[in-house]
Amino acid sequence: AARGSRRVECMLVVDRERLYHQVPRGAAPVVERKGSFMTGVVQSLMPQRTRSSRPDTTIFATRSVRDVRSIFCDEGHERAFTVLYAAGGGAAESSLLELTYEAQTPTECAEIVARMNFLLTL
Repeated sequence: AARGSRRVECMLVVDRERLYHQVPRGAAPVVERKGSFMTGVVQSLMPQRTRSSRPDTTIFATRSVRDVRSIFCDEGHERAFTVLYAAGGGAAESSLLELTYEAQTPTECAEIVARMNFLLTL
């Protein structure tokens, strides 16, 4: 992970057109954070790089699938994938939020990326 990032265990939940992060059952509650095809799949959320001019950008905000600008598997880590979100509803490079996730298996990682790319085409 890049300097300044921290790892948070959570689930990335895709509920039709909405995306949100949820703390797994039995995990300690996360203060001031809100709590599909990936139900039950625990991901590790690593906010490695945030490219946003807005200091109040939160990784736990509910987003739309339409906010996803790009999703791809990371070449250096076979279980990791990265999602670029529009942080302020704009398409400008300065308003992108880049989050890296870790799936439980390389196969699961590839399936998640393929399914999300499919949803982006709808």
